[in-house]
Amino acid sequence: MALLTATARSALAGRVREIGGWAVIALALLAGVMRYVGLQQAPPGFYNDEAVISVEAISLSQTGHDTFGRRELFTDSGGGGHTSPTHLFPKALWVKFTGYSIYALRAYAATEGVVLLAGVYFLARLFLTRRGAWFAVLAAGFSPWLFQFSRMANDDPMGSLCGVFWGLYFFFRSARLLDAVGAALCFVVAVYAYASAEVVLPALFLLMLLTKRARHR
Repeated sequence: MALLTATARSALAGRVREIGGWAVIALALLAGVMRYVGLQQAPPGFYNDEAVISVEAISLSQTGHDTFGRRELFTDSGGGGHTSPTHLFPKALWVKFTGYSIYALRAYAATEGVVLLAGVYFLARLFLTRRGAWFAVLAAGFSPWLFQFSRMANDDPMGSLCGVFWGLYFFFRSARLLDAVGAALCFVVAVYAYASAEVVLPALFLLMLLTKRARHR
């Protein structure tokens, strides 16, 4: 009887663990879907940074020039700032197919957010079990900071983080030339997309090298 009880408990624990695993996956997927819900209403309005950058993307998609009539990699975006080419040119292509509504303009950031979550999963999977990787996606998906910036049409923290995480994935995946090139291109996107990556990546570089050396041992 004691053996049967222990077996039943073990089976029940396994079943609960399985259900919990599926619940984590469902919540992580929900975090991705929620980025597309209510973009027209939340955050309310369409503030200055969103408007200025979106107008530049729309002008580029319609005329091939920015609003100043120029063809340059970086476009003035008010307050002494510039719109990065890694945001402006892909977004100009995006609006050709999606239109110019607030929802469509913000959906670009939401899509970057989903690509970022995929990068979190694949990077975590190099170090953790599949279950652990889904927990990483769940934590990232419900991060208030990431959720907020994946619903705003400004330039371009989501694109920068996509570059960082996918660059780390290719960097750690192998020592092959193709992965090295992929990592370099992703890191270039990260640095062009948002200035903070110029500080983050050099600060991470020594840790990245030490970690990769330990992995390949």
